[in-house]
Amino acid sequence: GRANAEERGLADRVELVAGDVGAWRGEPSDVVLNIGASHVWGGEPVAHTANALAALADLTRPGGRAAFAECYWRRPPTDTEMAAMPFIPREQYRSLPELVDFALAHGFRLIALTETTVDEWDEFENLHCLGWEDWLLENPGSPDFEAVRDRADRHRHARVHGQRETLGFAYLTLLRV
Repeated sequence: GRANAEERGLADRVELVAGDVGAWRGEPSDVVLNIGASHVWGGEPVAHTANALAALADLTRPGGRAAFAECYWRRPPTDTEMAAMPFIPREQYRSLPELVDFALAHGFRLIALTETTVDEWDEFENLHCLGWEDWLLENPGSPDFEAVRDRADRHRHARVHGQRETLGFAYLTLLRV
């Protein structure tokens, strides 16, 4: 990131900090990003989005921008679909309109809204799962083999039988008021 900022002539205007963002307490910034990482703010999964938006509001100066990306329910999942995703509480996510309204209630205005397509979501998931499959091929004798295979199988089952038809991913560009 630093090399990229230097190459673009931005090094004197950008501060890049590596560390635990959930513990970081700096001055409010002009631009803050939280892309699919609401969980870093801690708490129970049903509180992740609220915790992330509260943190973004604190870390974004008035007039600054926050890029926030989060999952949402494309449609309410059925009981069967929820059973395929036992690690996701139904209350963890909202519909897209509810997600936008929730962000606005945390002191933001919406500048832009984009959502992933099913093809983009599939590409992300395929690459994510490929890491596990490659590891399994390369480590058949590992003592962690069964645990990794079990996790990959649970994730695949949740994706195919629950998430793919119900879970979306939205990018909100927010203005801090």
